[in-house]
Amino acid sequence: MRRNVLMYLRNLLSIVLEAALLLTATWLLSTFLLYAAFALWKLYNQTPMGTEFALSFPERVATINEIFSYQASHLAAKVTLSAFVLCMALAAVGQVLHVNRCLFYSRNVLERLLFWGPGLTALVSYYLYYTEYAFSSWEIIAVVAAIPTFCLFSKCYDYAGQLFPEIGDLLQFLGEQLKKLRQRIAATKE
Repeated sequence: MRRNVLMYLRNLLSIVLEAALLLTATWLLSTFLLYAAFALWKLYNQTPMGTEFALSFPERVATINEIFSYQASHLAAKVTLSAFVLCMALAAVGQVLHVNRCLFYSRNVLERLLFWGPGLTALVSYYLYYTEYAFSSWEIIAVVAAIPTFCLFSKCYDYAGQLFPEIGDLLQFLGEQLKKLRQRIAATKE
């Protein structure tokens, strides 16, 4: 039992370190993409076509400017951390309830991207819209949340599979422990 606990703790530490590196890389990528998009947007606004676009679609310009009104590194950090926490929580619940095996692990990579990616991006976007930022709609933040969510969700499901037992395994373990306890009690009565 002690050996199993030590192995679990070693695995947990490994996952925490890997997740920290993954979060840092995702945050850096998101920050870079936001800065690059901002630079391209500023450049586009200086062209004749950009000026025409601004005159033709003022609502879209306001929406785009809304995204760029936040500091890129701060926005990327919030979105990355939120995506990780929400994906990890959903993956953990799915793992315990034995849902991941049917709906996630049985799918190929493309199916996972097409089925889980947009849904989890919407979840992260709704969360950020209602708790963190005052964007005019949740779809605006979805543009920013897509990259971190797509980068993180698959690994979150892998981590959940390594860290949390399925309910069937847990019930089986508890049944075995209960059986051993009954045997000890019976042995002490004799």
